[in-house]
Amino acid sequence: MTAKKGQGLPLNTIIIAILVMTVLVVLIVVLTNGIGKFSFGLGDCETQSGQCMDSCPSGYAKAPLAKCSTGSCCIKVEEKTCTELGGECYSAGTPAHSSSNGVWVCDEAAGYEEVPSAKCPPSEAGNQVKCCKQSIT
Repeated sequence: MTAKKGQGLPLNTIIIAILVMTVLVVLIVVLTNGIGKFSFGLGDCETQSGQCMDSCPSGYAKAPLAKCSTGSCCIKVEEKTCTELGGECYSAGTPAHSSSNGVWVCDEAAGYEEVPSAKCPPSEAGNQVKCCKQSIT
């Protein structure tokens, strides 16, 4: 008589099942935001070297995902010149200029757009100066 051996699962199947279960557990933890305990502080303004302010002054950028108890999280940015950012400094009355309610802006109709974070030196005549670059169309 031959002895019947019990049918068992191959070792490969057991290992694959363990790996699949591990991946499922990790996915469940991530999707239910349970991993948030480990990332505490990532969204805090101070952790991102920012300051909570009512509004961000010149030289600061708003960090929209950072948390502040009051106001906005403002992070100091390195100011670059207009030419470093691919633009040119224009004062009122130049071809890149258009006036909107007494405040001049880069003339979009003439194909210019403003480079908001760029730094321009003041004009000799005391006119308002903006950094504009030609729009890519």
